[in-house]
Amino acid sequence: MAGDVAETVEDIRWALKALAGRFARVVWTPGNHELWTHPSDAVTLRGVARYEHLVEQCRELGVLTPEDPYAIWEGPGGPVAVAPLFLLYDYSFLPSGCTTKEEGLEYAYGTGVVCTDERLLHPDPYPTREDWCRARVAETERRLAELPEDLPLIPVTHWPLHRHPTEVLWYPEFAMWCGTTLTDDWHRRYPVHTSVYGHLHIPRTTRQDGVRFEEVSVGYPREWRKRQEPPGGCGGFCPRWPTRRGECVPGAPGAGGSAGRAGPARAGRAVPRVPRGAPRKGRGELLDEPPPGRSRPTPGQAPGTARVQETQACRAREATLSVRDASPPPSGGTPLRSPQDPPPPTRPLPPRARKAGPPAARPAPPGRTRRRRRRPSPCAAV
Repeated sequence: MAGDVAETVEDIRWALKALAGRFARVVWTPGNHELWTHPSDAVTLRGVARYEHLVEQCRELGVLTPEDPYAIWEGPGGPVAVAPLFLLYDYSFLPSGCTTKEEGLEYAYGTGVVCTDERLLHPDPYPTREDWCRARVAETERRLAELPEDLPLIPVTHWPLHRHPTEVLWYPEFAMWCGTTLTDDWHRRYPVHTSVYGHLHIPRTTRQDGVRFEEVSVGYPREWRKRQEPPGGCGGFCPRWPTRRGECVPGAPGAGGSAGRAGPARAGRAVPRVPRGAPRKGRGELLDEPPPGRSRPTPGQAPGTARVQETQACRAREATLSVRDASPPPSGGTPLRSPQDPPPPTRPLPPRARKAGPPAARPAPPGRTRRRRRRPSPCAAV
């Protein structure tokens, strides 16, 4: 679980307890929503005290947290270390043209795009969130240095380790609450197999310096209809523990534990993984080459420009799209037409008969006389 399970301690514990009862091992790292001191939450702890309270709740349920020893997968495709990391952010992902946190926040408040963390995420006892972030980064670096250098690593974070996933945000200024430049080189410094993160609600697969980055957000229900795949499927980015109700869907022959993507079993059949090198669709379409009509962000491009270009390209494709079908559809209707086809002949409608003179007044009901409504006198209230 890459964070943002819920906002109140009661709901977080309920969700993690349900997952712990279904899966053999659950790994959790906090997101900004878990760290909020929400007015509706009965637990009023703030900052570090709230985080430590959540860690205690997880340990009672047998859920691994960033404070526990990292789990080592020894099954097919292993060994590999699965490391939940709690890192926060320090406002270093500044908007284009801003050089300081103050300038970035002023710009964000001017556009009206401000994260709720500014009101609900408290850094106590640290003076600022940046100080808490630097402390978390230093502690995480110490623990990662203790791992064997030849052991592949799958870091599970809420905020992405690198800034490149935020380049497709509709509102680039929101990137300030999405990570820190202190971890920009972690995917090169450590033997990272796949970097797993959430927070952005844009599930997709990208690569940076040859390292795979996997966004695994489930998102809100209102966001699901915009996606080509249903939320909650197995990501296929690493070997998986077997569930207590059966084994996970195995990979394609020769694909190992890191190739392709596996979906959930439906209607008694398993959806196989996509072999390495096969054409990708859906969330992984940006893994190797962008699909026709989409443009990959170029170095130095302003954040958010790629998403705008994609939208413009999609609209241009829709305007020029032609669909032809000479045979009648199965329902027996008319064949499909393209925008280039001439319009079909239309039958002129007969002219509507109209009586000369003003419209007739509505007749009064039988037995009643239509009375003229009088306006109240302006002196009636005096």
